[in-house]
Amino acid sequence: MKKRILIIEDDQFLREFYQELLEGEGYAVETAADGEVALKELREKEYDLALLDIMLPKKDGLGILRDLKITPPKSTDLSI
Repeated sequence: MKKRILIIEDDQFLREFYQELLEGEGYAVETAADGEVALKELREKEYDLALLDIMLPKKDGLGILRDLKITPPKSTDLSI
């Protein structure tokens, strides 16, 4: 089974670059362009890794980390 990665990045070029690179290495990759979407994804789906940008629209990366500490993500072994 492929490892699942969530890329949380508001810059479209970087988001697509990382996605293409990681999919080329055999990972299943999903993306989120803002913090609110990312937080929803992390709570509803299981990921092995989340690549988290700090400066994001709607909710910054540090806010996501604070929220996940209060209400943990669906994946119990998620690496951020």
